Amino acid sequence: MMPRLEKPTPIGAIAAGKDMITVAAPLLTAAALTLSGIVASVEDKYFRWPGVTLLALVLASLLLIASIELHFHARQFLYSRAEMEEWLENEVIDGGLMYPVYCAWHDEDFKHGCRYKGWSVGCFNLGALFLGLGVAIALVPMADTRESGWRWGAFTLVLGGTILEACWVLYLYWHRYRLVKDRSEEAPSMIVREVPPSSSEENS
Repeated sequence: MMPRLEKPTPIGAIAAGKDMITVAAPLLTAAALTLSGIVASVEDKYFRWPGVTLLALVLASLLLIASIELHFHARQFLYSRAEMEEWLENEVIDGGLMYPVYCAWHDEDFKHGCRYKGWSVGCFNLGALFLGLGVAIALVPMADTRESGWRWGAFTLVLGGTILEACWVLYLYWHRYRLVKDRSEEAPSMIVREVPPSSSEENS
């Protein structure tokens, strides 16, 4: 029997993480760094709490950059059977003697990669939350600002969106925990074992 390879749960988790970290994270990092430069370069009279705003935005930038770096490291260890076959060719395709060894290495690499992928996603989620918080704080108007009501409205929208994002992230972590737990419990009971034919069936 060929050794069984580890796989992500759900199957599309790695592809989804790639899209999020390689596309969204650089864009959000650029936004956080740009806003940080604006806050740092203008006079204090334009922002009520420039120091706190800068702190939130810098934290967001560092966390988003960390998510990219961690994803790059994790991706090296998250490879599929198809990638193994492409690189190892006959040793895997033909069930060569080294195939069980490669499977053991794959399992070890998979666990290592998943650990760093989890840290990458965590950094991205925290970075996005700090970015939203920094934008919200930047929108708080000064006491003598004209049309302060509009800025308070924008502050409320951004802060509300950030809170919703935090709730969504917590729900996703809970949902994935339940999914992994439920599937690990259901899988053994759903395996259909092949029943060998009886002697009478063979004779017939």
